[in-house]
Amino acid sequence: LTKLAEEDPAIVAVTPAMPVGSCIDSFMKKMPGRCIDVGIAEGHSLSYAGGIALNGKLKVVASIYSSFMQRALDNIYHDICIQNSPVVIAVDRAGLATGDGVSAQGLYDIPYLNAMPNMVICQPRNGHVLKELVSSAFDYKKPTAIRYPNLPTIEEDLPLQKRLLGKGEVLAEGKEMVIVALGHMSAVAMELRALLAKEGIEATIIDPVFIKPLDEALLKEHFQSAHCVVTLEEHSIQGGLGSIINSFIVRERMAHLTTYNFGLPDELIEHGSHSFLLKKYGLDADALFKKLQHCMVPA
Repeated sequence: LTKLAEEDPAIVAVTPAMPVGSCIDSFMKKMPGRCIDVGIAEGHSLSYAGGIALNGKLKVVASIYSSFMQRALDNIYHDICIQNSPVVIAVDRAGLATGDGVSAQGLYDIPYLNAMPNMVICQPRNGHVLKELVSSAFDYKKPTAIRYPNLPTIEEDLPLQKRLLGKGEVLAEGKEMVIVALGHMSAVAMELRALLAKEGIEATIIDPVFIKPLDEALLKEHFQSAHCVVTLEEHSIQGGLGSIINSFIVRERMAHLTTYNFGLPDELIEHGSHSFLLKKYGLDADALFKKLQHCMVPA
């Protein structure tokens, strides 16, 4: 964001007293007049961002934790979505907020953001795609929430490209099974695919990139020839990507598909390291492989 802002004087950032936690402190130091800290007022930060973005001259990024964004639901709806204000909401700690405790888990934002008219929701699988989405989001001219975790990232040695609105990506081609993995869970999906391959199953891996709008054409193309669809997400199993994919399958009347949704259970998620929590809740590759063994159909 700092690099983009150095090249584009229209970019400004808004934060509710979280410049360090949201890693925009370097932006604030270099361009203090373009980083507005409104204090501990999450709702106001998003209303403020929505208002200044409406002038059509500024490109506004509102940085906020997923858990704290829960306090600003009314502001997002009334002051951003109804106005169709083109704010880019940088949703930090989306997923397991390891090290921050149960109250900071970012596991509940997809359902309420998905229900908001005009809202775009996307999630990158690594830092490279995150950079692409941030730079592309200003072109969408719509409220855009970019979800990302507080985790180490992979910097791919590739040129940045524009991300077209609502376009997903196939990471690996297969046959009978399609695994739709949200964000950084694509890394787990690739590990799972390697285990499945040893059993003769060549799974397709799809990174949807966009939760809303979903790349329905891409999904339909690969679902039609599959027997089984698996969804992986680091989000509550209630109302997340799995629910959205299930609704799509029902709407398209793809009765030939068996679906398996994997996410965090409908309970309070405890404190712990990222690897510990993935294993505890059965979201690591080995645990997922064991759960899927009974549905394997050799290629």
